[in-house]
Amino acid sequence: MKPVFVICDSEKEYAVRFMEYANTRKIPFEVQVFTGREGLLEYAGEHPVEILLVSQRMMCEEIRNLDAGKLIILSEQYETVSGDISSVYKYQSGAQVIREILDIYSAEQEGLGTGKEPQMREGEFCGVYGLTDPLRQMLFSLTYGQILAEHQPVLYINLQKYSGLQELTGDVYDGDMGDLLYLFRTGRAGFSCRIPGLLRRIGQMDYLPAPYSPEDIGELTGSEWKAFFHQLNRACTHETILLDLGPAVRGTAEIMRFCGKRILLCSEDAFSFQRCRKLEEEWQAGQESVCRLTPPDAIPVQEGKWFLETLPSTEFGSFIRSNHKLM
Repeated sequence: MKPVFVICDSEKEYAVRFMEYANTRKIPFEVQVFTGREGLLEYAGEHPVEILLVSQRMMCEEIRNLDAGKLIILSEQYETVSGDISSVYKYQSGAQVIREILDIYSAEQEGLGTGKEPQMREGEFCGVYGLTDPLRQMLFSLTYGQILAEHQPVLYINLQKYSGLQELTGDVYDGDMGDLLYLFRTGRAGFSCRIPGLLRRIGQMDYLPAPYSPEDIGELTGSEWKAFFHQLNRACTHETILLDLGPAVRGTAEIMRFCGKRILLCSEDAFSFQRCRKLEEEWQAGQESVCRLTPPDAIPVQEGKWFLETLPSTEFGSFIRSNHKLM
């Protein structure tokens, strides 16, 4: 059972919209909403509350004395509320509010040395590797991920060096996968709680921004990547985690072998065919066969997330939908 995150605010519309948005961000908590003190006090007296977010106007001594894991004030002033209770500014984007709340909670857990991490059910990994050009591979993977996301929660991770994905989406990142790699390497708490604030969206598909420093991609060994991905998997609610792998990643064969689904993109020339055979032999290791495909040629790329969201309706989408073995 997931730990409980409670928001208490007399502005019902704000509280309900916040809960709905928090649920779309797949945070590792069950979100409950209260618009009055009485209901909150009764609920908290009978159920454990891990995070309690209370509007500044609703705050009182009884709420202050509740046995909540972390109490945070939803402040109507941009300045930090005086006193020993953490606060976040109410009138900013929902993504930023959630990010600040989870950062506060993670710092608290780290300081206590609890290492507490909400546990989720695990999904399936799908690895994509290409002997084609990187852009062609990325367009294929982004299209495939979005088509899968029409029926299930999907997390896309691009591990191509200098992929240019941020420039294409126009998204501004306050953090990236490098933050998770740091927590993973140091063994610090807060790994699970950091994820929702990092995720961005293309259509219905979530994606995790690549590390700011491309060198981070080449630092981990294959076994370290496996351990990292398993930890990520336990902390996510996605049914499929799509890894868009490039040559900068060390231990690609080891990573591909633990993936439940392996896709190899090849050109049609004889040299590419021979290279594909070698990689397939290296990756299979007695497991299910590798799915080898020759994707369409790269289409003209335009800046803007709208372009990426139209990929399922392009020839890439038609190609993927016609290859039913991918689904």
